[in-house]
Amino acid sequence: MTDQARSRTTDSNVDQVAGVRSVLVLAPEMMDPVKRVCDQLLDPDSSEGTGVIKISYHFSPVETADRWLADNPDSETPLYCLSITDSTFSENAHTYPEHVSFATARADDLTGIGMKINQIVQEMNVHTSDIRVCLDSLDNMLMYVDRQTVYRFIRTISNFLSANEARIHFHINPSRNDEIVDTLRSALNAVVEVGETGVVDIKTR
Repeated sequence: MTDQARSRTTDSNVDQVAGVRSVLVLAPEMMDPVKRVCDQLLDPDSSEGTGVIKISYHFSPVETADRWLADNPDSETPLYCLSITDSTFSENAHTYPEHVSFATARADDLTGIGMKINQIVQEMNVHTSDIRVCLDSLDNMLMYVDRQTVYRFIRTISNFLSANEARIHFHINPSRNDEIVDTLRSALNAVVEVGETGVVDIKTR
């Protein structure tokens, strides 16, 4: 990636990449500064009409929904929780608001994951330019498929979302092999690196 702009901040403020269509978030874990960055990247430009797609390898759909609703108790933002799992899924007895939806996809089937994201984007009752997507994380994806397959996936899904004016960010641990990180970052428009002290280093191209 050829960096045309770079900045550093200590307040997890990522406003300068608010309009960037595809972002790689380099961070060791979902600690508070990372969570703030993630939340800002999902934050709508306006309070109306935004849709959020949370894609998780870590949590079930209901766990993802519970975490989002706990942090955004008054939000009526349409939320789609896509869990990448090898197990079957059934909703528990808890009643979720109408604006919360669930889906699953197999971890070893990137084609299926891409098709599911496409389907969700079409189903969300918002303009595609108001859709924000978070995928957590590429580390887990790399447990199932090789680097080049992941690279092709993020290029394909980022291009699809960008063509629809939607935005996506991907999480990955910076301790992963430098060659892998460099390959994946080259597929995206910006990199936001969050240090353990909360310092945020932003690179755009």
